[in-house]
Amino acid sequence: MRGSQGPMGPQGDHGDHGLDGEVGPEGVFGEQGEVGPTGDDGVEGPVGHDGEPGYDAEYCPCPRRLYHYSNFMKRLV
Repeated sequence: MRGSQGPMGPQGDHGDHGLDGEVGPEGVFGEQGEVGPTGDDGVEGPVGHDGEPGYDAEYCPCPRRLYHYSNFMKRLV
C-alpha cells in the first residue's frame, strides 16, 4: 500500500543545445558521362502553298485600302 503523493515540483530547466559539428571533407567528383548517339533526321515537311501574284501599284484600278481588305479576306479563307 502506498501513501498519498506529495505536490509536484516546478519543471526543470532545458539543457544547453549541443554545438555544431565540424564540416566534413569535400566529396569526390564523379566521372564524365558518355555522349549519346546522334539522333535521326526528321521527315521533310509538306510543300507550302503558292504565293499570291504581285500587283503593279500604278496599274491597279482599285484603291489601296480595298486591295488590302480583299487580300486579308483571301487569307482568312
